[in-house]
Order: sequence, then C-alpha cells, then structure tokens
Amino acid sequence: MGCFSWLCFWRRENLQEEEVTFPSVSSPSTSESDSVGQRSTMGKALSKVKSFFSSENGSAIDILPPEAFVSQQSYEPLASPRSPLIRSRGELTPPDTPVIPPAKRLKPDEKYVDFPFLRDDNTVEYIRRSKLMIILKGLPGSGKSTLAENIKKVYENAVVCSADHFFMVDGQYNFNPQKLKDAHGNCQKKAVQAAKRNCSVIIIDNTNIKNWESSVYLQMCKKYHYVAIIVEPQTPWCFDVQELVRKNSHEIKEEIIVRKLNDYQAALPIYYAWFLNEPDSLRVSKIAWQWLEKALLEIDDFFRDFKQITKLSSVDDILQYFVNENITLHTTAKFTGRGKPHGSLEYINDPEVKCALGQCYPLNIIGFVITPRTFGARIKLTDEELELWGSNDYETPPDNLMRVPEFVNKKEPYTTTSAHDNDDGDEGNDNDNLVDSCEPKIIITPQEMVKNRFWPTSGIGSRAHITLGCAWGVKPVTTGFDLIDVISCEQIEEDSKKHNENAMDVDLEDSGSKTYNFYGAVMKCYGKGRWVIYPEDKIIVESLFSAFY
Repeated sequence: MGCFSWLCFWRRENLQEEEVTFPSVSSPSTSESDSVGQRSTMGKALSKVKSFFSSENGSAIDILPPEAFVSQQSYEPLASPRSPLIRSRGELTPPDTPVIPPAKRLKPDEKYVDFPFLRDDNTVEYIRRSKLMIILKGLPGSGKSTLAENIKKVYENAVVCSADHFFMVDGQYNFNPQKLKDAHGNCQKKAVQAAKRNCSVIIIDNTNIKNWESSVYLQMCKKYHYVAIIVEPQTPWCFDVQELVRKNSHEIKEEIIVRKLNDYQAALPIYYAWFLNEPDSLRVSKIAWQWLEKALLEIDDFFRDFKQITKLSSVDDILQYFVNENITLHTTAKFTGRGKPHGSLEYINDPEVKCALGQCYPLNIIGFVITPRTFGARIKLTDEELELWGSNDYETPPDNLMRVPEFVNKKEPYTTTSAHDNDDGDEGNDNDNLVDSCEPKIIITPQEMVKNRFWPTSGIGSRAHITLGCAWGVKPVTTGFDLIDVISCEQIEEDSKKHNENAMDVDLEDSGSKTYNFYGAVMKCYGKGRWVIYPEDKIIVESLFSAFY
C-alpha cells in the first residue's frame, strides 16, 4: 500500500513538474550561488522513485529530510567604522556553526493558544536564539499547565519550573501545605540553574496571584539578561469559579479558589518596549561606540567641544563619559507607570497591545545623537510599530533633566562581555538547552537617500530611540528629550532652506549648524554640544515586544 501511494504521488509530480524551494536557514547575506545549491527539484527526484525504496543489495534506504539538501550557513562581515560593509567577497563560514532546523509552531486547531510566540514563525526563530522567561499567571484550573505544555511543544528544550513538581512522588500529586515554601524555593533554584546555563526559554508555571510572587523571577531576568513576558491563559473560564473548580487537576475546593480570585492582582507594567536580546545588544552597542570613537578621532571640532564640556583630555577618557548599566537594550513604546499616568490603563488594556506581546519586530537604527547628557541611537519605526507607539513626541522635559552634568562618571565603560558567566562550578549542564546561536543577527544595509536626509524623522514616533549611555547622574529618559530637541533643530534648518532660494549656499551659517563629512557618514553640530551622526548605512536588528515590570 505504501509503494502504491508513492507511485501515485510520483505520477502526479511527473505530470506537472514544479520546482520546490526549501526554506533557507542561512543568514540574510547568503550569496546567489548558495541559494541555487539550496533548491531541489522534487519532480526530478521522484522520477527515480526506485532509488528511494531499494539499493543494490535490496535493502531499504532512508529518505533524507529537506534539511539535508540545505547548504551550510554563510556569513558576511558586519559593517562598522573600523570595518566597512563588504558585500560579496567570498563565503566566510565559522567552524562548527550549527544549522538550526525550521521552527516548529502550533497547528491552527489548537485552542486558546493564540500567542505570537507560538504562532509566528519569525518570532519562534528569534526566541530560539534569544533568552526569554515566560511567567504564567492564573487561577488553578485556568489552563496554565496546558499552556506550558504547548510552549514546550514549540520549544523542545524549554525548562518548565513549577512548585507543583515538588509534590509529585512516583507520578502522584501529594500536596503538603507545610512544605509550600520549600516547593517554591525548589522552583526558584531550578529557574536559576536554567538561567545560568543560558537556556533559551524558561517557563514559570505557578499561579502568581499576587504580583510579589513573580517579583523574584523578574529580578532573575534582570540579573541574567532575560526578556520577561507575563502570560495569562486565554481560556473563557479563566475567572469562572464553577468551571475552575471542575477543571483544576488538584481538586482545590471552591472556597479556596474564591479567595484566590479576590486576591488576584493585575500585572501592571512600568513601561512597554521593543527589547533586544543579549548578543544583538552587545553588537549594536559595540558598533555605536566605534562610531563615537571614530568621530572623536577624525573630527577635531567634535573632540574639542567634548573636551571642553567634559573637562577630559583624551579620547579614551571621553569614551568613559557615557555609561550604561543595562546589558540588554530596548526602545520604549509607552511609559505606563503601573497604570498611574493619564492614559496608561487604556494602553495596557488595548487589545492590539495585548495581541502584540511576545512578537518579534525589526528595529531600524538610522543614526546616533550625542549631547553633554546622553548618547542614543535613533530609531525609525515601521507602520506596524507605530500602531503600538504611545509616547508623546512633543513632551516638554522638566528643567532638572536637561542640566549639563557638573562631574564625570569614574566607572568602567560599557563592556561587551557577559556579566554572568557561570563561575559557580555547577555540574550537569545540559548543552542542548543553550541558546541555539550566540551570533548576533543584525543587518547592515544602505539607507534611502531621501530629500530630508538631515531630518529623517518627525511627528508620531520620532522620539523613538535606544539609550546607549548617559553621563553620570543623568536618567535614561533624558535621551528621548535630547532627541526631541535635535529634531526641533533639524526642522528649523529645513524650514530655513525652504524659504531661501539659495539654500545650499547659505546652508549652515544661517541655521547655526555645521556639517562634517567622514568615512561612511555625515556629522552635524547644532550648537550647545548637540551632535548628530547620519550614517550612510542603517542597522536592522530584531526585537521582542514585551513589558518591564
């Protein structure tokens, strides 16, 4: 019967031979010659159907999966001021580079699991090479453990941490309330061990009724550079007491569920953002610091200006002027302050925002802004990202935020090495649980040279940025206000050009700005220590939309 099915399939393919292209797992810079090697003509292969079933000695031959036809990944070097973009100078393949199989995702008929981190292929691939902690939150019987099982189907190497596991003995659940503290301690210990091994996905399968119960895991995310996402089941009975009593697997009584329902606290974030993973954060920061160093070395006026501002005498010392204590970078979409600011609860409860949690988005870094207070990367949001944008692009900053620092930070500069190497001598680390690839996955591509090159963002979303570093005592929120100030300067200059027939001749003196050309970029000074780098190439880096609690 099996041979008959194969022959029927061969006959259909023989009647209409179509070239089938298997999805590539190589990097975006794969050359044209590589892509040819990644295609397989199914019709021609099946025309030799006998070779699939027997060899010369008559034994069965295994059919290779599509992945076997895919060539090894190719890598192109990334561009930076020290290493300009090289577009086609041969294939560079690092040794022992793992080939990641296509991402799994749930089938459409799976109920109540309509989350982007389970449905969206690009998001699944991104998470597999990142570090994500999924903290489940919900009443007993609401579907948390079922959701954890579905997450485990997609991310096979995910580590599930649950206090319930402590009470499982020989496959039987024996709850002892006197050992509940020990159970949660065991759950936290397992999560820490998984974080130290850089496990790609860690699932916390507890009720987390009150917000303090999940705080230990949120602190863990900050320490080990994980992006956190708090997920509540989507089941229609998640707050229906009668259904919860019937569906919970541990026969919890109604009065206990009612008490837990009364104690239930909504998870209210401090802000929502697009978060970069750790390797991408380190790479973006490294490139940004190289741009800053190159500008200091090649543009004398820039060096003299910051030498006067910082009272520092060398490039190395000025590079230590800006510091960032956060390894992972992000672009804030909306400050919600746990629901206190005006309009924040509406944003938190916006269905579009809820549906976007845990989805991957590309961020376009189009330039860098340097002031006496901050060093930031400028982001141009896509139309899809603008739908999630909730910040005020015209907000007036408080006077205390815009002061020029009177002293210089003496801490070590931003480092590109991981701060949580496992030095505890833990044994039994499972390398299968490690992040699939520690290579940063960013793209360097030429920017569109639009008419308003020196006024690339305005209006809604123009404040979007990544804080790369701040002067000592300056809050990161200041970066956004500095960008608003720079955009105002750009607008004034563009308006002056429109009202002058010989704009290019009077360009910079009348507007109060100066322009400097150096390799791969243009730098402009708008006075008062406000400098902007406009690179010829932009950086595209993937991010995960989530919240910080």
